[in-house]
Amino acid sequence: PIDAEIDFEGALAQRQEQARQLNTFCQDVFQKAGLDVRHFTTANTATDIVGLVDALGYERYNLHGTSYGTRLALAIMRDHGDSGLRSVVLDSTAPYHAEASQLIRDVRRPHDQVRRLFADCAADPICADAYPDLEQRFIALLASMETAPLQIDGKTIGADELVAVISDLSATRPNYMPQMIADLEQGVAETFSGLQTQQLGLEPPEPQESSIDPALQAFLTNMMMSYAAQGDEETDIFGFMADELGTVASQDDPRASIIQLVEDNFEGDVLQGLLAQLNGITDDALAELAAGLEATASDVEVDEEALAADMLLHSQSDSYLLRHVVDCHEEVPFESLDDALAEYGRLEIPQLGGAKSELIQAVANCTGWDLAEVDPVDNEPVVSDIPTLILQGEFDMATPLGWGQLAVESLEQGTLAFVPLQGHEVWTQENPCVNTIATAFLTDPTQAPDLSCLADRKARFCLLYTSPSPRDGTKDLVCRLLLEKWGGGGGG
Repeated sequence: PIDAEIDFEGALAQRQEQARQLNTFCQDVFQKAGLDVRHFTTANTATDIVGLVDALGYERYNLHGTSYGTRLALAIMRDHGDSGLRSVVLDSTAPYHAEASQLIRDVRRPHDQVRRLFADCAADPICADAYPDLEQRFIALLASMETAPLQIDGKTIGADELVAVISDLSATRPNYMPQMIADLEQGVAETFSGLQTQQLGLEPPEPQESSIDPALQAFLTNMMMSYAAQGDEETDIFGFMADELGTVASQDDPRASIIQLVEDNFEGDVLQGLLAQLNGITDDALAELAAGLEATASDVEVDEEALAADMLLHSQSDSYLLRHVVDCHEEVPFESLDDALAEYGRLEIPQLGGAKSELIQAVANCTGWDLAEVDPVDNEPVVSDIPTLILQGEFDMATPLGWGQLAVESLEQGTLAFVPLQGHEVWTQENPCVNTIATAFLTDPTQAPDLSCLADRKARFCLLYTSPSPRDGTKDLVCRLLLEKWGGGGGG
């Protein structure tokens, strides 16, 4: 992992003391307010939801849970299966199961997801022919870059930079990873730079219907992600987008104002990448963006005080109290830190192991809470015959693919839908195929879901072509056209 040399015991002790002070203070504040954190459990929340359903007068109802919401849905299935629950959709499942260890998950990400990418290539005849022995080649390349970082076009590319790029398997970035490895072996950084600066792989795995010009949408996404990458956890991404793009509406030349915006906020390769993207956007698309921003600005009266309060609320990415109390009561007590640390020794590619600081945070955050007694049922699989659809993304690093497989084993009428080229959260994203599957399931949970459309989401790996040369300026266009056509032939 990137922090392999960390003083683990010292860092753990320091974090535990910080957490003890914070948690003790928080618990005291809530007790004085008449609230007992020992009642903040998933089982109690499940009871509240069933009570709400009853109060609303629903005799039959369906559940859709995402991430932790799947754990809550499973608790309802376990404790209130006779409450009129008709069907359940579990999206990115966090199951009750002894083998679903958060600490071991933290060790094995992004390791397992990247190795799955290599397995996908090996299983694809065209990719396997173009990039044979890809995993071993990556291991050799990584080891070489650890001792001798690459020097290409005046840039230094080390092992840490390579790990950072290959760990981001969002959208269609996996399609370009094999070529990136082959390029770097030859001392060429073109594909690496395209991925690092978010110019490649932004296309969704499925065709999307959008009123926004695709090139403009990709540019805005890249700009937002690049702004986030150069900040810290306090960076207000949406404030940046709202404030800076808001100036575009008041300018006569939208292109000139966006160029100025980019030059004021970015530099180096990121700046050049954004300007190159902007060159590919038509004047009509930029004019439409400016018109839309102007209409929004004129139609909406902003309550600055309310907006500030809302931004403060949403700047807290998680409910600290609820999240850690639940984890510390229902998951961490069943985990072994020694087992998690030993897991590093089982990784085929140790450099892809998760940061040890994540283990420190997960364990230390439980220091100082006075919680309810642990219930062994929270470590046992939920058994149910309620029709259940499990949506699990191939490259999910928060709730790994294996967790969905564990959950479905004890669900008599459970169906696991494995979604290629998908990370955490499936149905909440714009996935037409998944939406069709889930909607049909809810319409009639007694019918086996038709998962055939998922076959079209498999990776379409970009290949090295002899004509035109992959080293000329048309390489990116060739790869993009092939991926759009979902072809894949043409030499290797």
